[in-house]
Amino acid sequence: MRVSRFWRATICFLFVLFAVLHTPLIESYVGVAPAYYSIDFQPGLVKVFSFDFNTNQESELEVYLEGDLKEYAELSTTHLKGGGRVNVLLKLPQNIEKPGLHKLFIGAKQLTKEEKGTIGVSANVRAVIKVYVPYPGKYAELDFSAKSANAGEPIEFRLKIFSRGKESINTLSRIEIYDFEDKKVGELNLGETLVEAGSFKEIVKKWNTEGYSPGKYTAVAVVRYGSDDSQTATAKREFRIGELYIDIVNYTKVLEREKINKFEIVVESFWNGVIDNVFANVTIPEYNIQFITPSSTLEPFEKKTLKGYFDTTPIDKEQFKAKIEVHYKGKVTKKEALLKFKRKIDYKIVVGAIILALSVLTSIILIIILYRREHEKKR
Repeated sequence: MRVSRFWRATICFLFVLFAVLHTPLIESYVGVAPAYYSIDFQPGLVKVFSFDFNTNQESELEVYLEGDLKEYAELSTTHLKGGGRVNVLLKLPQNIEKPGLHKLFIGAKQLTKEEKGTIGVSANVRAVIKVYVPYPGKYAELDFSAKSANAGEPIEFRLKIFSRGKESINTLSRIEIYDFEDKKVGELNLGETLVEAGSFKEIVKKWNTEGYSPGKYTAVAVVRYGSDDSQTATAKREFRIGELYIDIVNYTKVLEREKINKFEIVVESFWNGVIDNVFANVTIPEYNIQFITPSSTLEPFEKKTLKGYFDTTPIDKEQFKAKIEVHYKGKVTKKEALLKFKRKIDYKIVVGAIILALSVLTSIILIIILYRREHEKKR
C-alpha cells in the first residue's frame, strides 16, 4: 500500500514535534557587573574600565563592542569560558562634534549549542560606558525623584541639576505640585544655585502634606538657567499620599456548577507601608456558605490576589449574591458581588447544528453540479 506525500510529511512533522516537546530545555543566564560607568568627556582621555561577566553554564562567551564610540575602544579578550573579567581600553579623541550622551556597549553573547538530549538557548547581556560630551554654551539636565508618604507625613523631593554645557549655569528652581485632576495645589521655591560646567548640584526639599487628601499627585521640577524662559529644563514625577485603606479591585465573577471552585480577589493597598495579616471573608448568605482566604502581606501600594475555595453544589440559581470583606489592621473593606455560573455547552445541539450545516452545504453543492450538467446538455 503506497503512502501519499501528504501523509509522509505529516508523520515527519509529528515526529519532530514530539522530539522537540520531549527534549529538556536548558535556560542560559549571563550576567555582568557593574552595569555601567558614567564619565564626562575629556579630550585625549585614556582609561581602562573593567567588567565581570558570569554564566550558569561552562560555555564560551563571545565578547563584543557596540555603539558610536566603539572605534575608540579595545577589548582585552573577545572570548570567555564560563565567565571572567574583560578590560576595556578607551582612548577618546581630542574632539567629538556631536554633544550630549554617547554610549559604548560591552556585550557578551552565549552561542547556541546543540548537545546530546538538550537544546541550548542563547543568552546575551550588555553593560555600557556613558560619555557626556558638553554642549556649547549653557545646558542643563535634571534627575528628579519624589518619595511617596502617608497623609500627614512629608514628601521628600530630590533634584540633581547637571551642567552639561561648556559654561557654568546659575539656576532658579521650583517644584510645582498637581493633583489627579491636573490642578495646581502647591509650589516649592528652591532658590538660586550655581552649577559649575561638568558638575552637578543636588537639592533636597520636603513638602508638608497636612491638609492634603490621599491620592496620586504629580510633581514638576522647573529649572531656569538662562536669561529668558527659552533656557528652561523640566522633569516630572508621580507620587502618592497614602492612607490606611485596601481596595477590592476585582474578583471572580463566573463559576462552575457542582464542584469546588477557586475564588480570587484582587486587592490594592493605598498605604505607604507594609500591611500584615490581610485576609478576605466571603459569604453567600442565601445558601449559608462561608469561606476565609489565607492571610497575606501587602507591600506599600501593592496589588495582590487573595485565593479561597468553596463548593457550589448547594447553589441552584443561575445568579446569586456574595459579600466580600477584606480585613486588615482592625479595618474592613466591604463589597457586594453578583456571581453567576458558566453556561454549559449542549454538545447534542452543537453536533446537530454542524450536521444541519453540512447537509445544507452538501445540498447546495449538489444543486450547483446538477445545474451545470443540465446547462452543458443544452449546449
